[in-house]
Formats: sequence, structure tokens, C-alpha cells
Amino acid sequence: MDVKVFKTFLEVAKTRHFGRAAENLYITQAAVSARIKQLESFFDQVLFIRDRNSIKLTTSGERLIGYAEVMVTTLAQAKNELSLADNRSLQLTMAGTPNIWDAYLQECLSEVTEVFSGYGFQAEALSREQLNRQLLERTLDMAFAFEPLKCDELVSQKVTDIKLELVSTSQCSVDEALSQRYVYVDWGTRFSSEHAERHSQMPAPYLRTSTGRIALEFILQKGELPICQRPFQPLTYKIID
Repeated sequence: MDVKVFKTFLEVAKTRHFGRAAENLYITQAAVSARIKQLESFFDQVLFIRDRNSIKLTTSGERLIGYAEVMVTTLAQAKNELSLADNRSLQLTMAGTPNIWDAYLQECLSEVTEVFSGYGFQAEALSREQLNRQLLERTLDMAFAFEPLKCDELVSQKVTDIKLELVSTSQCSVDEALSQRYVYVDWGTRFSSEHAERHSQMPAPYLRTSTGRIALEFILQKGELPICQRPFQPLTYKIID
């Protein structure tokens, strides 16, 4: 089975649209349909329910996603390792959630590559669930997260503390900001629980997002709108290895 078939399946699962998947993969929509049909014939399972206005994964399709990701990731990693064999260089794959890239990892990436001199690198932005799965599957070497992943097979080590502060395009106090239409950035379970405990009487945020970059762009576009980023204690930044 060609790995391109699994890449196509993952793209359709992500976009939920055959046409957009074809555009993203630079192939025709007929080719996308043919590859999905090939995969369904191979497993003798229907992977997508095709409605007029939407495409939904079946139970079999949902189960196949994890295996498809492993197939694609493992093959890509093997290709990278072999391409570096002539230079006797090892490949390190590192990843973090999008908000960690925004808050910290992007700026320190050059330092990480210098510390591991002689290595080749692959950097990815993944969800917390993907970090956990790929670490356990040994297709990921290092993962960065705000809280340690709960697994006896993984070793967590503190890297640094990150100080997050409330910012706004206009001057205002914390109470004023939280009483208005503020933007809430999800910095992890600890931040969420402390925010809920200390501000349970506050109105719901105007916007919730998992990344600081989205929040920053939104507040700059909207003008005078506070953005809630400040924790009540310094957040601990973890590396899961």
C-alpha cells in the first residue's frame, strides 16, 4: 500500500472535504476519490460517510487515523535517517503544542539546535494527544508541554518558568479587563483551574483560543480589547522526553 494513500486519507479526515484535500495535496479530486476507494477496498470498510454538504468519518475511519499517522510519520522519519546516513548525522524530532511555540519554543529553537550539534532536526506543532501518542510510539524524541504527560514510560524535566502577563491596547486594571469582553488564552490545566477559581463570577470571555498568536492578532484587529494571559503564579514549563 502506497503511503500516499494514507496521506490522502489523513488530509480528507482533516479537511472533511475532497476538493480542499485535493488542492492541499496538489492532485485532482478524482485522484483523491480513487485513493480513498483503494483504502476502503483494502480494509473492506467504509471510512467516510458522504453527505451532500459534509463528509464524516465512520467508526472505522476514526480508528484508522492513529495507524495512518504512524505509517506516514515512521516512513518520513526513516527517509530522513537514511538521507543523513552518508554524513553520519542522527535525526532528532521535537514537537510542542502551538501555544508553546508561540510563548517560548520558537525563540529558543536555535539554542536547542546548537546544543545538539551534529544532529539533523525536525520540528512540529502537535496537539497534546499527538505528543503523547508519538512519544509512546517512539516516533518523537522530545516534546514540550506546560504539564507533564501522565505516563510511567515518559521522563519529565523542568526547562524554565514562563511569566505571562495581561496585555491590552488600552490601559486598564485586571478587574476591569476581566469584567469586559476579554480574550482567554488556554495555557493548560493549571492556568484554567486557577482562573476559574479566582474569577468564577466574571462573565464568559469574548473569545477563547489555544494560542497566543491568534489572541494577539485578534486583539490588534479589534482595537481596545483586553487579553487575559497572566497566571496567578509563574507557570512551569516542562519538557517531556
